[in-house]
Amino acid sequence: MKREVRNTSAKWRSRRAVILILSLWLVLVLSLLAYSLAVEMRVEMKLTRGYRDQFAAEQLARIGVARALTDLRNDRLMDLCRNEGAGEAFDALGDVWAGTLEPRSYDVEGVGRYEILVVDEESKLSLNSFNPAWREAMRNLLIFLKVDEKKAQDLADAIWDWKDSDNEPVGTQGDTEIAYYTELARKMAGSAGGSVSTVYPKNAPFDTVDELLQIPGMTPQIFYGCDPEEGESPEFFPVRSMRAYRKRLPGLRDLVTVRTQDLNLNTVGYEVLAAVCVCVTKNLDSGRSMAEKIITFRQGGSGSKEINNNHAFRKLEDLEMVTGFSGGFVSLMKQTVPELTIQSDHFTIYCQAEAGTKRHRIYSSGSARFDEEQLPSARVVAECERSTLVFEQEYFKKEYPPPGCLRQASQATIFPGIVSTTRQWFVPVTYVLRWISD
Repeated sequence: MKREVRNTSAKWRSRRAVILILSLWLVLVLSLLAYSLAVEMRVEMKLTRGYRDQFAAEQLARIGVARALTDLRNDRLMDLCRNEGAGEAFDALGDVWAGTLEPRSYDVEGVGRYEILVVDEESKLSLNSFNPAWREAMRNLLIFLKVDEKKAQDLADAIWDWKDSDNEPVGTQGDTEIAYYTELARKMAGSAGGSVSTVYPKNAPFDTVDELLQIPGMTPQIFYGCDPEEGESPEFFPVRSMRAYRKRLPGLRDLVTVRTQDLNLNTVGYEVLAAVCVCVTKNLDSGRSMAEKIITFRQGGSGSKEINNNHAFRKLEDLEMVTGFSGGFVSLMKQTVPELTIQSDHFTIYCQAEAGTKRHRIYSSGSARFDEEQLPSARVVAECERSTLVFEQEYFKKEYPPPGCLRQASQATIFPGIVSTTRQWFVPVTYVLRWISD
């Protein structure tokens, strides 16, 4: 009897051990399931937060572009008001759309922030100009970007051959452009230990500035102002070339355009302006001096760092007010750049938006703390064209001006019992021609 009790007790103890082990395994499995579910939920939450922040950043970028478009329209409207609907308007770096030479930053509470920079294309040298003095101006511009004089001349000739319609290289005889530039590219590739295929110049105007990278001799250092292969990333915002304000030398992409052939005296940067002035003076030092005089005059004096329109050129003849300038110099500048102007109609809007934060654990003085920083989430480049629509509308007895319009002139004809009035209205508009988002 005692033996049976003893055996029963042993069986129950072994069963309890098995149950305990099974319970522990069950708890472990449930814990793993709960942990995996928690991890999956955390991943889903991070993805959702990322999608939310990305959507918010995209909307902030759109807000930034809309704000810049409004500034461009308002600036044209203010020009029309200042001139009472008539006369020649002007654009300068003190306008509402320009703000400063650095990107303007705006915070949106609880969402993020965005930065905008509006650059007028009339402040750059046109790539598609066929003016006889263009090659000299491009050569000077490359020299101011620290390119060797011989290489600067070769690059200026190559850019000209790329866009002209013939197949004869500039300055050489007997070779075609295809044979000449293919051999040149092979020599460059041979010295660098590489190989290239046949080079076919486009023989047509440039469609984009990035086409410059296809030209033999053009390097990323010249084009971007830095070398991506050496770990330097090109900045999103272009470098505004004003010497007194810039932080680094701009790349060629920041100084040339394919969208217009006009050159605005009020907004053109130092390098482009100096390149044009050297074409007139035929001397690098005197050309630099003339460019600095123009920029100093625009800023209101050598000691002034404030950007405003108090000394902006209202007409081209105002250039004669700069010390050392005369009507003859102005005429020579017009020969170099026939499309010299004081008004801009083509713009590029750069907008970078940031939304959401990322927490970083930082250890200092033996204690850990969290620090948060904004994450860039969206970038937009919008190419715009600004113009003014003019239309006439006839009113009887009462006037109902269209919203956002400015009246220039009126004509009234009085008939027995009827007053017929015709009004001419200006409507500033800005068209987005191309939208590039990242």
